[in-house]
Amino acid sequence: MLINAIRLVRAAAALAWLAATVVLVALVALPNVLPAVGRELYVVRGASMQPALPLGSAVIVRLGQADQLAVGDVITFRGGNGTIVTHRIIGVSAGADRAFQTKGDASLGVDPTAVPASALIGRVEYVLPGVGAVLASLATTSGGLAALGLLGGLLLAVWVMDHLLTALRSSSRRGTVVAEPVH
Repeated sequence: MLINAIRLVRAAAALAWLAATVVLVALVALPNVLPAVGRELYVVRGASMQPALPLGSAVIVRLGQADQLAVGDVITFRGGNGTIVTHRIIGVSAGADRAFQTKGDASLGVDPTAVPASALIGRVEYVLPGVGAVLASLATTSGGLAALGLLGGLLLAVWVMDHLLTALRSSSRRGTVVAEPVH
């Protein structure tokens, strides 16, 4: 019965290690792979688009396509001061100098200046709640070390369980009784 419990704990730790490794690799690779397919990833750092884009979300933006945008689309663009902004289109000007009037869902007023097509980065295709916060954390030294510590701890747990199983099997073959601690 003890061996079965240890096997279960070992399997759970191994599965957790595998899942954490896959997620970590995907999170690190995602921002580098997306540009190859015409997308970019941005982290939502403000609350102006809540609840549609929660603070700490990551958004995947399809680049360009100013001529295909309409009222209601959420776009990412370069603001006048060089910041990256993600807001909803509430109006589109027609003509050669296409521009978009935008507003944050949680903002009371309309953005003060229209967004020219030249400032457009693209349309938000996907929202990944919480992923932006994880990415921002992984970008720090302490976040990277915490992730490596988690992976190392899980791997150590699997190793300890393997050695414990080996010791228990060996002692049961020799007829040795494994002593339980007295409390």
